[in-house]
Amino acid sequence: MASEKFRQELRSESQQWRQDGLITPEQAQQLTDRYQLDRLDQQASSRFTFLLIVVGSVLIGLGIITYVAANWQDIPKIFRTLLLFGLFTVANLSGFWLHRKSDKLQQILGQGLLLIGGMTLGATMALMAQMYHISGPLHPLLITWSIGVAVMAYCLRNGPLGVLSALILGWASGSGWGEFRGFAGNASESLTIHQIIWLNLPTIAALLYFPLAHWCRTRALFIIAILVSLFSCLPLWSEVRYFASSSLASYGLGFGILTLPIAFLWSYPLMGTPAIASKFQAIARNFSMVALGFLLYVGGFRYSFLAPPSNVIDITPPTLSSIWMFMTPGLVILALATAKQWIQLLRNPRSRSLNLVVLAMLSVVGGYSVLARITDRPEMIFVLNAMLVVLSIGCIRESLETKRRSQFWYGLLVLVILIASRFLEYDTELILKAAILTLCGFGIIAAGIWFEKYAGQSRTSLPTDSSGDLNP
Repeated sequence: MASEKFRQELRSESQQWRQDGLITPEQAQQLTDRYQLDRLDQQASSRFTFLLIVVGSVLIGLGIITYVAANWQDIPKIFRTLLLFGLFTVANLSGFWLHRKSDKLQQILGQGLLLIGGMTLGATMALMAQMYHISGPLHPLLITWSIGVAVMAYCLRNGPLGVLSALILGWASGSGWGEFRGFAGNASESLTIHQIIWLNLPTIAALLYFPLAHWCRTRALFIIAILVSLFSCLPLWSEVRYFASSSLASYGLGFGILTLPIAFLWSYPLMGTPAIASKFQAIARNFSMVALGFLLYVGGFRYSFLAPPSNVIDITPPTLSSIWMFMTPGLVILALATAKQWIQLLRNPRSRSLNLVVLAMLSVVGGYSVLARITDRPEMIFVLNAMLVVLSIGCIRESLETKRRSQFWYGLLVLVILIASRFLEYDTELILKAAILTLCGFGIIAAGIWFEKYAGQSRTSLPTDSSGDLNP
């Protein structure tokens, strides 16, 4: 199916063509039937209604939770239990019943009720724990709530429920970071199942939501799942840095956390129908390119986050291994999947050179994170900055062949930000900094105008791809 923007323009143009006599009424009807132009208004209305119902459902769910929490102490315990399970049951059963209807509006109402049911699940769990005096950190509740909503999403093949579950899991990742800090220094404690899940959250998020996104054909869920997976790596990386030792295991964990997610997204396989699979693969590669550029950029500062901080806590090897050994399964699964995909990727001679360049950049970034712990490596800062320049120039060069604006602007902005930030970072005269910033501004304007002219000249001879991919 063509994009909605193309269909909107085609409907407007076909009406004008018919009035000018360029096409017959039969040809106009064929275009309408082929591209379903008569359903554009209905689809736009359905999306707007769905958005309103989703927002309203979230507000209703929050209102119910707030009202029950405000009057919680005045309600007898038996009525509390009946009220919680009654709300959860009514919302989900009515949502499931409406979701199966053929009417589009009823289906949208069912989606909203299912979202209310998913939110009510978390409120029910939290209030039941409060009622029976079950205390503890927040992230176990969030992880259990997220998994429960994910089960609902799989059973109903429901993308919005998957999005809600992914957002809750991202909340659990941030909450668990604050609650898990300092645990490595206490050898008397033992890990719970929720802490083990938290240590493997990036891989679990990918395994849980990527198949659901393909099954429901929901790109929003796929994007949120990638964000949750990538941001879940930050707490793990922080833990490895602060609770570090000179053991080979800590070096390997740091290397894997830093490079494997990006390598996996770059080599993301084609799954499902070609049209859907290519869109998901393009999204994964875009995130991989952005994440790689981010690592190269921040790693190029004089005081890089890749180097260990000054207040590193040296943990004895038994305590460290008792914690990080539970992180190994997720990284092993991710490493095996990534290796399999890269083997298939490197067999393709068409883009082998590009793939090797990306692999080399990831190896250098991961190697620098290891070398920075052993000894000071200032020459690596120059290498990382040089690789970022190569990455930006490569994106600009590729955009000249594909005519993709997003690819061009990504490469240009990365190059400009790199130049400007490095001049601001080092001790240079203010007049020189002002001149560099002014030249960068003029350079962006001139390069943008030139690219639009260049793309416009070849638009008649080459097909334009406006999909927004950052890579071929």
